[in-house]
Amino acid sequence: MFRLIVCILILFSSDVLARPISTMSATGPLPLACDSDVIASSGYFKISLPPAPSNDGCEILLINGDQSAGKYLIGFPPDVNERLYPTQAVGIVSVGGAWVARSKPGRYKLTPLTRILYVDSNGDDTHDGLTLPLRTFNEAGRVLARDLDFGGLTPVIAPSINQVFDNDPLIVPGGLIGGFIVQISPNGNGRFTWSGPGACVIATDGGWIDLRLNQIVAGGPITQPDGGIDFRCNQSNTPASGHIYIHNNAGIDIEGWPVFYGAGDADNAIFFDGSTYGAASADGIFVDGRFDTVIRLDQGGGRFNIGGVIPYGKSVASVAAKSPAAFVNRLFMVLGASELLIGACPAGSGYRSLGASIVGGNGLIVSRGCPIPGGVLQTQNGKVYSSKW
Repeated sequence: MFRLIVCILILFSSDVLARPISTMSATGPLPLACDSDVIASSGYFKISLPPAPSNDGCEILLINGDQSAGKYLIGFPPDVNERLYPTQAVGIVSVGGAWVARSKPGRYKLTPLTRILYVDSNGDDTHDGLTLPLRTFNEAGRVLARDLDFGGLTPVIAPSINQVFDNDPLIVPGGLIGGFIVQISPNGNGRFTWSGPGACVIATDGGWIDLRLNQIVAGGPITQPDGGIDFRCNQSNTPASGHIYIHNNAGIDIEGWPVFYGAGDADNAIFFDGSTYGAASADGIFVDGRFDTVIRLDQGGGRFNIGGVIPYGKSVASVAAKSPAAFVNRLFMVLGASELLIGACPAGSGYRSLGASIVGGNGLIVSRGCPIPGGVLQTQNGKVYSSKW
């Protein structure tokens, strides 16, 4: 008799606790089915929340059933992220004629299938970035900082080639969750243009950027050996800035050959405003247009290792007819106990005009036997050595 009663209770409990399940596979309103689960799958789409019923306690759990595609939520409580990432769920309940969040998913932990965020000038900043591209670098940076747990992986921002991204800076802060390096790689074997009145790439206080122009997967096959970026940034010609701006213990690594087009007498290609733990350009950079300084290390400390600096002109046929040789006040300014290590000799010809580099304030340039075009002015205990040892 006891066993029979237990069996009946188990069957009764299972029946009572079973929740209805409905599904979604396209943009539309969330099914208004109280005390139910809704599974949304079949790719990216948008889900709008209908008005809450007047009665309290109508509870719905929305589950993203996809492994790689996100969903965009419209009209959900303000403390719910508008993106519901793969396999995440959010619970809502009606209270006083309004919806409130009962459970929230938190940050999305990247997987090898979802570590690439796509950006395209024809995209949409309400997209998930995983299966459909975002429109701006700015939104990609916000997603990285607010939504994601890197999970020990390096996320990749992959912009489309043959496009222009204007007035669209990427900001990579420190304090990111689950990692600290953000990689930027062209999505294809080609170039894109980045432009704007200020810096296009900004790493702040512990942030780290890897411009990996010749690979989209770190350590993997080279998928775009001619990948590159044409930087036409800092068009306001701000002196204490540059096309790439690195601040206080942030850093940058560059693989491949970006091209920097100078905006005027106050412009810098790469500006370090504070120390860096050790940044590097493996292959060197091209420069064109007018610069004050190509690489400036300011405000003390840190080390930058560069493969070489090359005046960019007739060596690339696609821009040869448009581009005069570079007009540069100096290649390097190394101040405040900073170190510049030169790996490959900078090109000594091709500049319309080139002045002397400056090393001062206990700064150090390690030339490794390379002559520095334009010479070097050593001031305030700044030094130039052929070798550091």
